[in-house]
Amino acid sequence: MPSPRLAELLKLYPWQPHPEGMLYLETHRDDLRTVAICLFLPGTGSAPHRVTSSSELWFLHEGELDLHVLTAPGAPPKTHRLSLGQDGGLPTFEVPRNLWQAATLPHPDSYALCSVVCAPPFHFSNFETAPEALFAAGRLW
Repeated sequence: MPSPRLAELLKLYPWQPHPEGMLYLETHRDDLRTVAICLFLPGTGSAPHRVTSSSELWFLHEGELDLHVLTAPGAPPKTHRLSLGQDGGLPTFEVPRNLWQAATLPHPDSYALCSVVCAPPFHFSNFETAPEALFAAGRLW
């Protein structure tokens, strides 16, 4: 059973499932950027993916979220904790375009509410999930 706050968030917006694995709602689109709110439910995360045309600016509003970013081929991913001051984390982070990334909840029973700004605007045609073979071989994470 979700917490009262999570139950409230689930009812508050017309969420859509995102191919990454979380719920989202696009709230703004213009010629320069798109903005979406994202809700990570307990036990969920995002599939490893990259956006080839846009940088992503992440803004945390509730909870905590770990962003795992692969900055160089063959290097281990760098993990960035988004938090509202807990554990020294910051509530914002930029993922540059074309970098492989994934998001996880640091606590399996928690949730996280974020906004993501993509500039230039996000288009699913520029979104790519990582091939399963790369993960099975341990080549990305």
